[in-house]
Amino acid sequence: MSGYDWNVAFAIIHTIDLNEGFGILVGTLMGEPILTGVALAVLLPLILIRVIWPVVEGGRSSSLVLLAVVTAALASLLATYRSWWLLVTMLLATAVVALLERLRHNDQLHQAAVFVLHRVWLIASGMLLILAAIVSTPWVPLEQIDLLEGDVRGYVMETSPGFLKILTETEREFLIIPTTEVISRVEVHAH
Repeated sequence: MSGYDWNVAFAIIHTIDLNEGFGILVGTLMGEPILTGVALAVLLPLILIRVIWPVVEGGRSSSLVLLAVVTAALASLLATYRSWWLLVTMLLATAVVALLERLRHNDQLHQAAVFVLHRVWLIASGMLLILAAIVSTPWVPLEQIDLLEGDVRGYVMETSPGFLKILTETEREFLIIPTTEVISRVEVHAH
């Protein structure tokens, strides 16, 4: 998001409140719908088979929660972006998982499947971290901010009393602008 500019990265970290973690997580997932969709379409069959074929005692309830969250996120993504090809991706991933289940008599494949299923939460966390590293769109909307002396197109990271903290859209500069200089703010769609 900061283009590997450490000064900007530290300014953003200093600006965000850790209580906003859920909003940041959801914003990260929504920042790159195609990558998120592929991750969810691959993850859903793994979670589903873990629910159907529990490999850990007592892990079924947490798998059901994760299944509900991933299913809702994928359904929302499909409804919003109409990326129906994700269903094909999910069906292919399901076929691979089902094939592994059917080949249970093969000890090596069975052990590989059990290894993966034991680590569904780790895989989901890893996918989230990869998405967080790849996503360049902040979790706040893009705005056109008209100022007394020019204008800025960027992401308002924080509205402090008397100041706006803005990450510019293209240059990824971190600006602190007094609110007395702001004429208007309008949310715009990124291109």
